[in-house]
Amino acid sequence: MGIWIELGVFLLVFAFGIHQLYDLKQERLKRERRQADAASETDDAKR
Repeated sequence: MGIWIELGVFLLVFAFGIHQLYDLKQERLKRERRQADAASETDDAKR
């Protein structure tokens, strides 16, 4: 019976980890987009 509790806890932790990796990927994409926008604005200002 205890194995099912351990399996449930493991699956919860695994799902949380997957969720965190997804959030990390989204934040990285947002940061890269912001940096690209800032770089293009600086290029426009130099012209």
